[in-house]
Amino acid sequence: MFFVGQKVVCVDVQSSGGHPWFPCGLTEGHVYTVRGVGEYDCVWLGRNLCMWLEEIIRGADVPFHVRRFRPLVERKTDISCFTRILARTKEPERV
Repeated sequence: MFFVGQKVVCVDVQSSGGHPWFPCGLTEGHVYTVRGVGEYDCVWLGRNLCMWLEEIIRGADVPFHVRRFRPLVERKTDISCFTRILARTKEPERV
């Protein structure tokens, strides 16, 4: 699902266990780059699929749970289909 070098968007900034005094360091909507993906054994949450990010290195290099992210979908804007439709629908001017 995720791979090294992939761009991901943060969708969940809640701290682990929902404790406001333990911030995770993420920004919702921010784009990050995956540095690594793998299982991580957390004392509170058990073994989970997690990822490490290029932009954030936390103490002891603790990763983030993958549920916090979605892949970035890059869409190239292309209006050529609309310009073709417009060209076909233009009526010649009458004199």
